Amino acid sequence: MLTVGMVLRWILCTPVQFIIGKRFYVGSYHALRRKSANMDVLVALGTNAAYFYSVYTLIKALISDAFEGQDFFETSTMLISFILLGKYLESIAKGKTSDALAKLTDLAPDTACLLTMDDSGNTIFRNRN
Repeated sequence: MLTVGMVLRWILCTPVQFIIGKRFYVGSYHALRRKSANMDVLVALGTNAAYFYSVYTLIKALISDAFEGQDFFETSTMLISFILLGKYLESIAKGKTSDALAKLTDLAPDTACLLTMDDSGNTIFRNRN
């Protein structure tokens, strides 16, 4: 049976699937052209499976009043949202790490003095660079 909620979920999830999720389709296309699979292929495959199965249940519910199916529109939307959130947080962490490494390299001295000592602690050789 077709419900208003099912149609509303379809309307709201379609832009997320194909506009916001476009980067996964593009990444999948490039990966498959190189005959390899990466995370973009997995995300596109998983979200498409959930989305198009849900479209199938929507059409089936539209045709048959007796059909009792469950849609998974929110699954594809949440997968895309969580993965993009994770990528965003990762980029923030990488930026902070780069800043911390730059500050750490600024602490390094310009010159160093190499001391070679014997067993009793006396300086044998001193080299300045």
